[in-house]
Amino acid sequence: MIRAAIVGIGWWGRMLVNAVQGKSAAIRFTAGYTRTRATVEGFCAEHSIALANDLEALLADPAVDAVVFASPHSQHGPQVERAAAAGKPVFMEKPFTLDVATAERALEERGRGSCSPSPIRAASILRSL
Repeated sequence: MIRAAIVGIGWWGRMLVNAVQGKSAAIRFTAGYTRTRATVEGFCAEHSIALANDLEALLADPAVDAVVFASPHSQHGPQVERAAAAGKPVFMEKPFTLDVATAERALEERGRGSCSPSPIRAASILRSL
């Protein structure tokens, strides 16, 4: 089973968690990070998701096999670069990045990990994992 982390636990991040948590034998969210920790502590406790204090700690965690990003679009490029540098496979919600230069940098880093930009905004993508 893939032990995934969710980054960005707002409305869409919760939708992604709810789409697979306890419903898939292939993936389970075990860790998470969000800028607004206090607003998601109950949700994470309910779903057995350990909250990291920062993205670096989450990416360094050997118990995290892959990272799913549901964060603000403006953060996608740098986040993919950091996850790839940490050797973590990535599932990125669309848009992948906001400009071509950022996308190219992020995809260059991808050589150290893998990245699957979401072609459509639907939780069924995660179910297929």
